[in-house]
Amino acid sequence: MKKVVIYPGRFQPMLSHHVKVYDFLKQTFPDHEVYIGTSDIVKEGSPFNYKEKQMIAQAQGIDPNKVLKANQPYVHTFYEQLDHQNTVVIFAVGEKDMGTRFAMNNVDPQTGLDMKVRPNKETGEFDAKYYQMINTMTDNPQTMDKRGYLFEVPNQKDVEGEVESASAFRNALKNSPDKESAKEVFEKQFKEYSEAIFNLVYNNIVGEKMSEDLNILKQLAGLNVDESAPVEFESNVEVNDIEFTPPSKSSSFHSIANRFPQGADVNDMDVKREEFINALVRSPANLLSEINERISPADENGLAASEKLNKIISIVEKDGKNLTDLDDDDKSFAIKLVKKAIKEMELNAGDDSEEYDKEEPAEESLDLSDIRSDYGIDEVEEGRMSDIHQAANEMDKEEFAKEHPEFADDWEEMQNDDDAEDEPRDDGTPAYKKYIGKHKHEESFKESSEDSGEGSISDMSDEELMDYVGQKEEDIVDDIQQHIAPDFLHKDNYEEMFMLYREEVLEPAANDKSQEMAMDQMPDEMEAEESIDNTANMALEAAMEELKKLAGLEEGECPKCGNKNQKLMACSSCGCS
Repeated sequence: MKKVVIYPGRFQPMLSHHVKVYDFLKQTFPDHEVYIGTSDIVKEGSPFNYKEKQMIAQAQGIDPNKVLKANQPYVHTFYEQLDHQNTVVIFAVGEKDMGTRFAMNNVDPQTGLDMKVRPNKETGEFDAKYYQMINTMTDNPQTMDKRGYLFEVPNQKDVEGEVESASAFRNALKNSPDKESAKEVFEKQFKEYSEAIFNLVYNNIVGEKMSEDLNILKQLAGLNVDESAPVEFESNVEVNDIEFTPPSKSSSFHSIANRFPQGADVNDMDVKREEFINALVRSPANLLSEINERISPADENGLAASEKLNKIISIVEKDGKNLTDLDDDDKSFAIKLVKKAIKEMELNAGDDSEEYDKEEPAEESLDLSDIRSDYGIDEVEEGRMSDIHQAANEMDKEEFAKEHPEFADDWEEMQNDDDAEDEPRDDGTPAYKKYIGKHKHEESFKESSEDSGEGSISDMSDEELMDYVGQKEEDIVDDIQQHIAPDFLHKDNYEEMFMLYREEVLEPAANDKSQEMAMDQMPDEMEAEESIDNTANMALEAAMEELKKLAGLEEGECPKCGNKNQKLMACSSCGCS
């Protein structure tokens, strides 16, 4: 049974007090593997991405492979690198998190377990919550899929007795009068000075301040505020100088190597290039993400390569595009990097599961001839996918696998799916978009009105919110399983997963829907503005008439010629008086 300790947090950036806690955990739990858990989220106050955190951890003397990526580091289900059924996990959290995020408010005095406030619908009994204090751990602790144990770590304080924090460090760096002064602040937090790490930390933090200051100036000028990422500092990337880290247990668990033909040597060049090229066509985001995980962050070139690849992955994954949508530079970079990974990135299969996030092969408009020609691989013939789908419906699974080994995993999906190549399974849009417009109301929800204030949607009950976006109750388990917890949804963590699903799917769907409805009402608002303009014009005309009278001017008809004119003492049209 594997035993691990996870120290979760933002680590923006990882400083000396974080390292002290990490070393303390290694000493306290010598028979456990100790990991850092953190996300890849970059936003205001969080300027460092996952790969940058790995590089900073390495500068602090921590193995970068011990830094695990988890979108929500305090939630156990996001640690997909770990085998939850064969791992006992301890989460090491600070005093603040223990008192808020993991407050034990319903402890059973007999067992010491923190209990749920609602009874189990099936048994009527009150079950224990997933997270429990470490003192409840028995000689036979429960595995990670059932229980997470909490260990409180003491706050680290500076010489003045103040609790150390990364925010204080960021502020000190931002407020340094010059770069040399900033170096002094930096050196207090790092064991050894590294120019590359200093530039990374300084540029990210001070660059963020530059972006913030620019936004303040824009606000003062009445301009739109730029919500984009902080100022970026361009770096050149040399693909030939990129190095890959050795495969670890976590990287092996979800490696492409697990999808190679059974019995194949995952590092055989012929097998490897065939599978990499197929993956580049079928699911480029998955392949590029694995390569990105393995790029060594040991130098600035590796960091720059990872940052460049992150942007490419974002395009092909989040924006629902493929490699054909990249500009020439990014496309060339991605292909060169894949070629280097084929030659130099060692693989290791570490997962026997058959589950795989298959994606419909995209139309291969991307020119892969430079990769294929290097390795003597024939181009995919036009219309071949239709023939493959037909073969899948005519052959049994074993026969199809022998005939088309590269599509063996897709046999079940191709059954009676004649038009599958024309209907991608995933268009890249956010999960919540499926609900927009599904369950229209005649009037928009009050959240869209100016006087309702933010939070109205968040104040809705679960039932009201589900009804508003058209979420069917009978589909809720399947939808949570698909979007939030594909492997670890069970009765003990259902409430936790539902709240996450509500936050990431239902509420964004409700907000988008409300905005749509508000836009539908825009014509009425425009009519109101037009009416206001008309009223203003009429008032202006009346005022002009009044001014004319005051000036002795008056419009009238000449009694002789009949012309309308402005008359003062006499008609200027015919000269009469």
